[in-house]
Amino acid sequence: MPECLNCHAELPAEAARCPRCGADQEELHARLAGSPVEARPPARAFRPFEERRPLPPWIRVLPLAGVATLVIWLLLPARFPSVVLPLSKHSPSAVDECLNRDACIVVYLAPWCPHCHDAIGVIHALREKTRTSTRLGLRVVVGADTEANLEKMAQEIGGVVFLDTERRLQKKLNRPGVPHWYLVSAGGTLRAEMAGASGAATVLHRLGAEP
Repeated sequence: MPECLNCHAELPAEAARCPRCGADQEELHARLAGSPVEARPPARAFRPFEERRPLPPWIRVLPLAGVATLVIWLLLPARFPSVVLPLSKHSPSAVDECLNRDACIVVYLAPWCPHCHDAIGVIHALREKTRTSTRLGLRVVVGADTEANLEKMAQEIGGVVFLDTERRLQKKLNRPGVPHWYLVSAGGTLRAEMAGASGAATVLHRLGAEP
């Protein structure tokens, strides 16, 4: 089917004018046939690849820089968030049980979680194993609830308990499930982590921790 020389709309058979733009097709034919070559827009000259302007050096190294950045990011060890948390008012001491230890098991609990209450016995067992250890400590953090509920659970757990009252640590960890266990080196490197309630021996084995 023929097309309009002006707007390229489809034309009915033997139509003299375009039904869309109203252009006279015979007049357009005459104008195109009589237009001099010099008046037509010049075709874009093709330039061989060898004659084109070379890319700046800094553009050439961008892909390599991106790959190097990605490799460094993948190889760097993960860091455990550094957040200062208040102690529960029921804590008998202000001394962190991970102080001067080579590594620390950090467990994050929430009062609304039934598995977290099941893990209280595991916490007591781990405390017994790490009480006299010079290598491994235990840090208990309770969060993701109201301060009253956090204090109530801290009292139930006993010992030194930290409260994530403003959920700052929870947001930085970005782990929705509780209880969640972490093995952190003295320098703050996150060595391993696991979720769920398990026995003390299972927690130590899966985290690769030795008292």
